[in-house]
Amino acid sequence: MGQTNRAAMPENLSLLRLHLQSANQLPRICSLPKSIGWCSSSVRRFYYDTEIRIKRCEIFYYGGCGGNANNFLTKNECISKCRGKVKINHPQVCKLRRKVGRCKGKLERYYFDMGRKRCQPFTYSGCGGNENRFVTRVDCLLSCENMGKKNNYDFSAIWVTNFVLICVLLPKDTGPCKASIPLFYFDIRSGQCEDFVYGGCGGNANIFLTWDECFSKCGGNVKINHPQVVLLIAKGLHYGLHCIILRILTNSSDGVKSVS
Repeated sequence: MGQTNRAAMPENLSLLRLHLQSANQLPRICSLPKSIGWCSSSVRRFYYDTEIRIKRCEIFYYGGCGGNANNFLTKNECISKCRGKVKINHPQVCKLRRKVGRCKGKLERYYFDMGRKRCQPFTYSGCGGNENRFVTRVDCLLSCENMGKKNNYDFSAIWVTNFVLICVLLPKDTGPCKASIPLFYFDIRSGQCEDFVYGGCGGNANIFLTWDECFSKCGGNVKINHPQVVLLIAKGLHYGLHCIILRILTNSSDGVKSVS
């Protein structure tokens, strides 16, 4: 289990790759701001800096948990994944019409509705479509709502809300199909990224191609301070995340219980 077994993605599973890429699109990852996370370690990492005129990979010191996926182990990895690939202009992406794609799946995603000026849920087919498609409302919110006014948000509240939505509240889900695909998920009980066998369809957003992707999204050895999380979620709701309904968020011997 864990970091030592980083299984490769089977090359012939193109539909699954598209499904997972919808949650981990490299151009969006490389456009994310530097984020050291909320823990107190000092781990040397690299991020792709799009704020400077000459975009390049820069060193930073990661806190050890939280943050975002613009977080690479080496400079070469950062360069190979980001240089020359950041072409998305978020305001333009947010103007694209909703597209469900051309496959038969039913995946809950979000898009920015220019007419209503807000993020809306829709059912994505699993392949095709366009870049106006986000795994969570928080991702959509950060990319499209209040464009040019991101400094008005409390990013700690938004990050924790996103962290809770994916890493805390979503359990391991192999899906209804019968394939045996080695992937990774974040286990809130152990506070670690763990490997599991995915069935090939369905499941939820707590699913990653590699251990590194899981760690960059959810962190490791996370000790949840429930009062702090609840406070930050409340602040996140204040900043417009009103579609999130947290009916149950409580300590228990098994960790955090799920919500609906």
